[in-house]
Parts: sequence; C-alpha cells; structure tokens
Amino acid sequence: MLRNRPRKEPQIPKGKVSLQGAADYLGVSRHKVARLVKKGLLKGEKFDLDERVVLFALDDLKYLKEGSSNGSGHRGR
Repeated sequence: MLRNRPRKEPQIPKGKVSLQGAADYLGVSRHKVARLVKKGLLKGEKFDLDERVVLFALDDLKYLKEGSSNGSGHRGR
C-alpha cells in the first residue's frame, strides 16, 4: 500500500514568488496572471529545481501593481 506523503515544496529564491504568490500579491486569479504573461505584460521564468514551477520577480509585480493603480496599466518598456 502506497502512502501519500505531503509533497515537499522547493525553496523559492528571495525576491521571487510562484504563480499563486503572484496572483495573491496582485489580488487576481492565477488565470489572470497567465493572461498577463501571454500578453507580455509580465515575465515568468522556469524554476531550475522544478520545471513545473514558474517564478515571478516581486519587483516586476510591484511595478505592474503600481502602474495599474494609477490608471496606466502599461509597463512602458
């Protein structure tokens, strides 16, 4: 009989968050974060220790959140 052990999450580097962390930070759904990536408004990067995990820089999230709060919603890059 196999026992279900809790999956051990890899340690995420400082200054980065997972997809769910990005969604929580922005106050949106994970699907919205995925759409922001697809539109090129947010850049995600694969995590070396687990290729299923996409990480987002907190600085990028902060910039995006501040930009949308002043009505621009545009990164300007």
